Amino acid sequence: MDNSLVDDYEAIGANASLCAGHSIQFNEILISEAIGMFWDFGNQTTSTELNPLTTYEFPGSYDVTLIVERKCKYDTIQKTIEVEDCIENLWVPTAFSPNNDGVNDLLYVRGITINDFLFRIYDRWGKLLFETDDLSKAWDGRYKDKPVF
Repeated sequence: MDNSLVDDYEAIGANASLCAGHSIQFNEILISEAIGMFWDFGNQTTSTELNPLTTYEFPGSYDVTLIVERKCKYDTIQKTIEVEDCIENLWVPTAFSPNNDGVNDLLYVRGITINDFLFRIYDRWGKLLFETDDLSKAWDGRYKDKPVF
Protein backbone atom coordinates (compact mmCIF):
# COMPACT_ATOMS: atom_id res chain seq x y z
CA MET A 1 0.00 0.00 0.00
CA ASP A 2 1.37 3.38 -1.01
CA ASN A 3 0.67 6.09 1.56
CA SER A 4 2.64 8.71 -0.31
CA LEU A 5 1.07 12.16 -0.48
CA VAL A 6 3.02 13.15 -3.55
CA ASP A 7 3.15 10.94 -6.59
CA ASP A 8 5.44 13.19 -8.53
CA TYR A 9 5.95 16.67 -9.83
CA GLU A 10 6.75 17.87 -13.29
CA ALA A 11 8.79 20.76 -14.54
CA ILE A 12 6.84 22.65 -17.17
CA GLY A 13 9.07 24.33 -19.73
CA ALA A 14 12.02 21.97 -19.37
CA ASN A 15 11.38 20.11 -22.61
CA ALA A 16 14.72 19.02 -24.07
CA SER A 17 16.83 21.29 -21.92
CA LEU A 18 16.47 24.18 -19.54
CA CYS A 19 18.56 27.21 -20.36
CA ALA A 20 20.07 29.53 -17.78
CA GLY A 21 18.09 32.75 -17.46
CA HIS A 22 14.79 31.22 -18.52
CA SER A 23 11.82 30.63 -16.21
CA ILE A 24 10.40 27.22 -15.42
CA GLN A 25 7.08 26.33 -13.82
CA PHE A 26 6.72 23.37 -11.47
CA ASN A 27 3.42 21.48 -11.10
CA GLU A 28 2.84 19.03 -8.29
CA ILE A 29 0.78 15.89 -8.82
CA LEU A 30 -1.01 15.09 -5.55
CA ILE A 31 -2.51 11.77 -4.59
CA SER A 32 -4.51 13.28 -1.72
CA GLU A 33 -5.40 16.69 -0.26
CA ALA A 34 -2.49 18.69 1.06
CA ILE A 35 -2.60 21.23 3.88
CA GLY A 36 0.60 22.88 2.77
CA MET A 37 3.59 22.52 0.56
CA PHE A 38 7.12 23.83 0.44
CA TRP A 39 9.34 23.99 -2.63
CA ASP A 40 13.12 24.37 -2.42
CA PHE A 41 14.46 24.98 -5.92
CA GLY A 42 18.12 24.43 -5.02
CA ASN A 43 19.06 27.95 -6.12
CA GLN A 44 18.52 29.68 -2.76
CA THR A 45 14.86 30.36 -3.57
CA THR A 46 11.77 28.71 -2.10
CA SER A 47 8.00 28.87 -2.50
CA THR A 48 4.79 27.74 -0.82
CA GLU A 49 2.71 28.21 -3.98
CA LEU A 50 0.87 25.30 -5.55
CA ASN A 51 2.49 25.64 -8.99
CA PRO A 52 5.43 28.04 -8.60
CA LEU A 53 7.62 29.67 -11.21
CA THR A 54 11.36 30.15 -10.76
CA THR A 55 14.37 31.18 -12.81
CA TYR A 56 17.79 29.53 -12.79
CA GLU A 57 20.31 32.25 -13.62
CA PHE A 58 23.35 30.01 -13.94
CA PRO A 59 24.07 26.63 -15.55
CA GLY A 60 24.47 23.61 -13.31
CA SER A 61 22.65 20.81 -11.49
CA TYR A 62 19.94 21.85 -9.03
CA ASP A 63 18.22 19.53 -6.54
CA VAL A 64 14.55 20.54 -6.44
CA THR A 65 12.69 19.37 -3.34
CA LEU A 66 8.94 19.36 -2.74
CA ILE A 67 7.66 18.78 0.80
CA VAL A 68 3.90 18.21 1.16
CA GLU A 69 2.02 18.30 4.48
CA ARG A 70 -1.25 16.50 5.21
CA LYS A 71 -2.41 16.66 8.82
CA CYS A 72 0.58 15.31 10.75
CA LYS A 73 2.28 13.56 7.88
CA TYR A 74 4.97 14.94 5.57
CA ASP A 75 6.17 13.52 2.31
CA THR A 76 9.18 14.59 0.29
CA ILE A 77 10.22 14.10 -3.29
CA GLN A 78 13.43 15.35 -4.86
CA LYS A 79 14.58 15.57 -8.47
CA THR A 80 17.63 17.06 -10.13
CA ILE A 81 17.17 19.73 -12.80
CA GLU A 82 19.97 20.25 -15.31
CA VAL A 83 20.36 23.87 -16.43
CA GLU A 84 22.51 24.50 -19.47
CA ASP A 85 24.43 27.47 -20.76
CA CYS A 86 22.60 27.68 -24.07
CA ILE A 87 24.90 30.04 -25.90
CA GLU A 88 25.49 27.18 -28.35
CA ASN A 89 21.92 27.73 -29.51
CA LEU A 90 23.10 30.92 -31.20
CA TRP A 91 23.55 30.30 -34.89
CA VAL A 92 24.93 32.53 -37.66
CA PRO A 93 25.73 31.22 -41.15
CA THR A 94 29.46 31.19 -41.89
CA ALA A 95 28.84 32.40 -45.44
CA PHE A 96 26.07 33.63 -47.68
CA SER A 97 25.68 34.44 -51.36
CA PRO A 98 23.30 37.35 -51.98
CA ASN A 99 22.94 36.74 -55.73
CA ASN A 100 19.13 36.31 -55.76
CA ASP A 101 19.26 32.63 -56.71
CA GLY A 102 17.06 31.75 -53.73
CA VAL A 103 19.86 29.87 -51.91
CA ASN A 104 21.67 31.48 -48.96
CA ASP A 105 20.70 34.99 -50.08
CA LEU A 106 20.25 36.37 -46.55
CA LEU A 107 22.54 36.70 -43.54
CA TYR A 108 20.72 36.32 -40.23
CA VAL A 109 21.10 35.31 -36.60
CA ARG A 110 18.99 32.58 -35.00
CA GLY A 111 18.69 31.43 -31.41
CA ILE A 112 15.97 30.46 -28.96
CA THR A 113 17.78 31.94 -25.98
CA ILE A 114 18.37 35.44 -27.28
CA ASN A 115 16.80 38.03 -24.96
CA ASP A 116 18.64 41.17 -26.04
CA PHE A 117 19.77 41.49 -29.63
CA LEU A 118 21.70 43.96 -31.79
CA PHE A 119 23.13 42.79 -35.13
CA ARG A 120 25.48 45.10 -37.04
CA ILE A 121 27.37 44.65 -40.30
CA TYR A 122 30.40 46.86 -41.04
CA ASP A 123 32.59 47.10 -44.11
CA ARG A 124 36.35 46.70 -43.78
CA TRP A 125 36.77 50.45 -43.17
CA GLY A 126 34.34 50.47 -40.26
CA LYS A 127 31.33 51.94 -42.04
CA LEU A 128 28.00 50.64 -40.72
CA LEU A 129 26.16 48.88 -43.56
CA PHE A 130 23.30 47.19 -41.71
CA GLU A 131 21.81 47.26 -38.22
CA THR A 132 18.79 45.60 -36.61
CA ASP A 133 17.52 44.65 -33.17
CA ASP A 134 14.81 42.42 -34.68
CA LEU A 135 15.64 38.70 -34.94
CA SER A 136 13.24 38.33 -37.86
CA LYS A 137 15.22 40.77 -40.04
CA ALA A 138 18.12 39.61 -42.19
CA TRP A 139 20.75 41.38 -44.26
CA ASP A 140 20.44 40.92 -48.02
CA GLY A 141 24.00 42.05 -48.82
CA ARG A 142 22.93 45.51 -49.93
CA TYR A 143 23.74 49.03 -48.74
CA LYS A 144 21.55 51.91 -49.92
CA ASP A 145 19.89 49.53 -52.41
CA LYS A 146 23.22 48.58 -54.02
CA PRO A 147 25.05 45.25 -53.65
CA VAL A 148 28.12 45.26 -51.41
CA PHE A 149 31.14 43.40 -52.80
